[in-house]
Amino acid sequence: MKYSLEFKLECVKKYKKGIEIKKPDFVNTSQKNFLNQVIFWEKIYDKLGVEGLKKKPRNKKWTIDQRLNIVKRFLAGEPIVKISLENNLNPSQISFERKIFRIGN
Repeated sequence: MKYSLEFKLECVKKYKKGIEIKKPDFVNTSQKNFLNQVIFWEKIYDKLGVEGLKKKPRNKKWTIDQRLNIVKRFLAGEPIVKISLENNLNPSQISFERKIFRIGN
C-alpha cells in the first residue's frame, strides 16, 4: 500500500500528540499492523525528518557485498529497525535479503 506524504505526516503528528489513530477503510491490514507502520514512520521522521517519509526511488542497485553486510548485521543481533533506518530500507526488505542469502548457501 502506498501512502501519501501528507497522510504519513498527519498520522505521525497525531501519534506524537497521543491522539488515537484509526485505520482508514482503504487500508487492507489489521489495526495493530497499521499502528506498527505509523510507529515506524515516526522513527523515520525523528531520524530523517520529512525527507525520510517521502517515496524513495525504486530499484536502487545494491552490491552483493552491501546486501550481505546488512544481512550479517541483522544475523549478529542488531535491531532490524535500526538497520533499516540507517540504510533507508523497509524492514521487510532486510528479511527478504536474509532469505535469499540463506537459500544461496
